[in-house]
Amino acid sequence: MKRSLGSALLFSLTFLSSTCFSFDYTKGLSDEVFPITIPTELPPAGTTYKDPIFGTNITRITDIRDRNPSSKADGIVNEYARFDPQNADGSLAIFRGTDATWYLYDMKTLKSKGKILKQGRYEPRWHATDPEIFFYIDENKFYRYNTKKRKRTLLYNARKDYKNSSWITTQGDGDSSSDSRYWAFMVVNYTNTSMTELDRIIFDTEKGEIIARYMDTPNAKITDAYNVSMSMTGEYIVVESTPAQVFNRDWSNVRTLPGVHGHGDLAISKDGRDVLVTQDNSTDYVTMVYLDTLEEVNLMFIPFQPPEEGGVSYQGFHFSGNSVATPGWVLVSTYGYSDTTSYWSDGTLFLLELKENGRHFRIAHTNAKTTKDGNKDYWAEAFATIDRQGKYVFWGTNWGITGKDYADVYRVTLPEGWFEELGE
Repeated sequence: MKRSLGSALLFSLTFLSSTCFSFDYTKGLSDEVFPITIPTELPPAGTTYKDPIFGTNITRITDIRDRNPSSKADGIVNEYARFDPQNADGSLAIFRGTDATWYLYDMKTLKSKGKILKQGRYEPRWHATDPEIFFYIDENKFYRYNTKKRKRTLLYNARKDYKNSSWITTQGDGDSSSDSRYWAFMVVNYTNTSMTELDRIIFDTEKGEIIARYMDTPNAKITDAYNVSMSMTGEYIVVESTPAQVFNRDWSNVRTLPGVHGHGDLAISKDGRDVLVTQDNSTDYVTMVYLDTLEEVNLMFIPFQPPEEGGVSYQGFHFSGNSVATPGWVLVSTYGYSDTTSYWSDGTLFLLELKENGRHFRIAHTNAKTTKDGNKDYWAEAFATIDRQGKYVFWGTNWGITGKDYADVYRVTLPEGWFEELGE
């Protein structure tokens, strides 16, 4: 049943000087449908306001219109749902211009420290424990970068082992183990018309060397892959393809994952096991697959019937399992172009419990809207991500300004102690 929200105050932006607040969990855990009304006025960068329905504190981080950082991009975003843009102590963040330029931000002042990487596909990932360090790829080379010294160190050059290689990559969606030790890469050769995968490798940053090559394993056969990624514990490698496969860290024991996967992410279950959380297009469930046993658990049904029959208006889902500090939960963001909501998940950021028919905890509306035609406005898909500590959620929103590739980065502060309060 839709709730009537007649009060004009409900949709006003209340700017705050503090992030302290009380939160009504009943709203967040209900399945009540709330309308989305995007305020006409954008909040200034650096200011904080309350989500008018869920009461959480939201801060606008960037303003691409200021051209600070100087950029030709139409917007600036966190790279994707599967990566934490913040460093280990939360003092810095890396954001991506929509033209593939990369910027370093001071998260205490919420000011740009300037361009950190030129235009390109670098896949930067912060070190799990050292706040000064991030890793990135530059064509055949894998680097460690010190933000304080502004100095890079070469960790691996694939051209030494693969003379025909053009690039090492995760295909953009992969990440290391949660301790930053193990990394899975595809070694590829690019031409003007095609990409040929030469091998898949595991790099160990502690040993400083490759510890496993897929083509060295018996019966190795390269198939088209969307991406490769290490599991959170580093025990497994997930190759997302058709079908998706999981391997042990040495590329042994290949198994086929159940389901037909849409968007998804790797996460940690409540009992500390590696899982893949994904939209299973064969069943219309959000599911969790245990990587050790391949057991599939239905978490949430997605009603894809017409909105007038109670189905979802926002049919796109992204998942973020980054938070190792809050095992048993993932962040979900939904996106679409509808002007109205018909289901509780439409246009929201919510935390989903990793158990059968798990609870959902809604935390904010995204205020993002895609276009209805073929030019979908990719950057308005929110791509919301939770940080490793389970304290913040970042996402990009166009504030309903469609068709211009515009987006800026916003951050919601999660209620202190939410994980304990929602624990069993």
